[in-house]
Amino acid sequence: MIEADAGYTPDGEGLYFISARHDPANEDFDIWYVRRGAGGRWGDPERLPPPVNSPAAELLPRADSKGPLLRIEPPRRAWRERHLCRRAARGRELGGA
Repeated sequence: MIEADAGYTPDGEGLYFISARHDPANEDFDIWYVRRGAGGRWGDPERLPPPVNSPAAELLPRADSKGPLLRIEPPRRAWRERHLCRRAARGRELGGA
């Protein structure tokens, strides 16, 4: 299993990373999120849904101070997914308000 490109949320309580844990061939990297819970322990990681993740590999997930997630999708096109992570997070406490 390959996991990489970890990046904290601005409040330091969440962490975005890429993982191929869902792909036995280790070729499709998607963005996952994990939140720090009570006592500083990390919860269970969750794979973010479309449109954050696509059939292509996503790389370098980073959240800015306003909440949008910046991701790099080969061939290195940057997309600003305004509030997609917050929308995806509602009801699952994935760092959203």
